Order: sequence, then structure tokens, then C-alpha cells
Amino acid sequence: MKKKPLVEMSHARVSAQKKRMAECQRLNVCPLCWENLEEWHNAPVIKKGKFWVITENDYPYKGSLHHYLAIYKEHISSIAELKKGASEELFSLFSRFCAEKKIEGASILLRFGEMDYTGASISHLHAHIISGASKKKIENSVKFPDSFIISVLGYKTPE
Repeated sequence: MKKKPLVEMSHARVSAQKKRMAECQRLNVCPLCWENLEEWHNAPVIKKGKFWVITENDYPYKGSLHHYLAIYKEHISSIAELKKGASEELFSLFSRFCAEKKIEGASILLRFGEMDYTGASISHLHAHIISGASKKKIENSVKFPDSFIISVLGYKTPE
């Protein structure tokens, strides 16, 4: 059986991300595994639970006001592999985190399974919490944000 890749280079969005992923691929290292996170991820861990950690995304989506990652500590790629209590902890961490950061609205995107189907750049279970600007804030500067941006970010901030 062919070993599945840890990273999907074609899903990288910016050059710094591509460079880091290429090095992880060369070394066969998962940059999101707990034991590797400090070395391969620039942003510090903001919240830590038994199963998850929350950190800023090193490569936030263009137009996002807030873009954080919840990273499962163990290397798994499927939600079927979650340990009992992990999903409850994820939403509890996100809820407390959003309250602390005063995030009034956001989208949660959970990346799991085959990267060919998800657009994930790393084959490690993780969730994004992403928030754009309010519609009222950007009403006069962005007329028709594309449907992806609305569904994932809310309303993207003007550039």
C-alpha cells in the first residue's frame, strides 16, 4: 500500500508556505503534530486542551480579520479517529476563545480526510475559525464578494 503524503504542495497559497511545506515533505515531518509544532509553526499556542491547541494561522486567508487554527494534538486525518470527548472540547475551546477575543461571528472549517477532496495543505486533522468584516462595515467598499468568501469569511475586508 502506498504511503499517503503528509502535505499537498499544490494546495499551498503563498511562497513562504510552499517553502516550509517542501522542507517538511523532504524530511517527512508533519508540521502540525504536537511534537513538531513549535519548530514548524511561527505563531504561539494561545489555548491548550487535552486534545486540541489553538493558534493563529501562519498563512491567514486573504481578507480575513481573524484566522485561527485548532490542531488536534495527535496525528490523525479523519474525524472517525477522534477520541471520546475531543469534539466537545473543540467547541468548548472555540466558544471560550471567541468570547475572550470578542469575535462576534465566524465560520468554522474542519479539514479531514483525503486532501484531494478538502483543499487541505497538511494531512493532519485541524479546524479553522475564520472571521471577516461585518457586511455593514464593508458595504460601500466591496460590492459583490464571491460566494466562497461569503461562505467562509463572511465579508472580506477591503484591500
